[in-house]
Amino acid sequence: MPSKRWLIAQKHQLEFQLQKTTLLKKWKELSREYSNLGMWFEKSISLIKPLNRSTRIIEIGSGPMGFVFFLKSGRRYALDPLALQLHGKFRKIQGKSVKTIQGMGEFLPISSCSFDFVILNNTIDHTDDPSSTLKEIRRILKDDGVLYIGVNIYPLSIRIAGRIYEALSSLSLNYMGILLPIEIFRAHPFMFSFSSIKRLLREEGFKIIQEKRIKAREAKKSFRKRRRGLFWRIISSVTYTGEVFQAFCIKK
Repeated sequence: MPSKRWLIAQKHQLEFQLQKTTLLKKWKELSREYSNLGMWFEKSISLIKPLNRSTRIIEIGSGPMGFVFFLKSGRRYALDPLALQLHGKFRKIQGKSVKTIQGMGEFLPISSCSFDFVILNNTIDHTDDPSSTLKEIRRILKDDGVLYIGVNIYPLSIRIAGRIYEALSSLSLNYMGILLPIEIFRAHPFMFSFSSIKRLLREEGFKIIQEKRIKAREAKKSFRKRRRGLFWRIISSVTYTGEVFQAFCIKK
């Protein structure tokens, strides 16, 4: 069963994701940028393992506009706890070629050893249980399958503040049934350092075969190209305060 903390955070996550409907008004302008992003990602994963029509790819925590919706190759699936609420609003972007599934990363409704690629982008720090999520991903990956993971790495000061927030929120949940309204912490039950995310991957049976660190300035610039306006400038200023860790992993 999901925790009370996670369920409340998901309500706020739905509100946040629905803010992205403003992008639909200018989708003609943005569609090329997102298509280019999909081409870049498809090229990146093809260098690790060739793609073909039968390649099975799933994104865990896809949100309304995950990588998987902009790929052209393979049999594609998108799983998200909010999939049913989001698909109707973002049908124009998601199209019909990607099968959407409602579910949690900790309890994947998927057969074992059934996917060639799993995408976990900007998701692991939003989960209820990162270890269980990675265990489930390892279970559904084929023996020669590949995991792509991307995660924001926040500075030590913000990670410490996040721990204080979690301690205070445990009290507010017990006595008032609410999470403290500080969005960066409310949305991220977990915050990782480079060493802690790499250690977690090793502990859950993954070997990193390729990794990259992206500076906050570079990530922020890329984000602002795709999403313009004051609201998204504020979001990017809060979100991209550290670095971004990207890695391709295989089963040990």
